[in-house]
Amino acid sequence: MLERLPGEGHGDSGFTAHALLAATRADLVEHLASGGDTPDRIRERLAVFVAAVLSPSASASSTPAPSASGRW
Repeated sequence: MLERLPGEGHGDSGFTAHALLAATRADLVEHLASGGDTPDRIRERLAVFVAAVLSPSASASSTPAPSASGRW
């Protein structure tokens, strides 16, 4: 699959990541906003999620739990 990427050396990985994630991000923000979240709440939820995913020492006990509504 990587051989199908355009550009020298199979393209620029930074550009590729941004191009693939941009549409996903737009859909995610639209989905969260349609659920009534404020821009600040969306940023907070995404920051907590990203921190949990990227933390090398993340464990089930340190992962934040969803709110009472079942949402993060």
